[in-house]
Amino acid sequence: MKIREARISDLNNIKLLMKKNEELKNSADAKYFNKKYLTSMIKDKYTYLIVAENNSIEGLLGAAIWKNEGVSYLDFIFVNKHSRRLGIGKKLYEEYLEYLKKLNINYFWTLVSKEDYKLQKFAEKLKMKKDELYYFYDRKLK
Repeated sequence: MKIREARISDLNNIKLLMKKNEELKNSADAKYFNKKYLTSMIKDKYTYLIVAENNSIEGLLGAAIWKNEGVSYLDFIFVNKHSRRLGIGKKLYEEYLEYLKKLNINYFWTLVSKEDYKLQKFAEKLKMKKDELYYFYDRKLK
């Protein structure tokens, strides 16, 4: 399994991985993960997009990076349903941590749905701490 930065040539395979993702299909965020969004993530200096590749792309991690502020936001981790429990998500996460260390970033955060018990368990397994201090507010604009 090779972990590497995503390339434009990966877009079709990334879209295929995301299309198969059951959690994303049922998410309100699904419409945002289109080719335009993924292309901008690959090209943008403030984002980090890596893939786990064997013969095909089996996993994907995306994050926002604010190097000058020393912080990052872990936006998503996707692993092919048939490739789960093989350590791919953990390998993506570890590569992300190494990248943050290289940039001298010492803090990151992520958001996990209250109903996403699998991701909560995964986050706790990776020694992330659950924060009870904040409420999440959002607003859709017309």
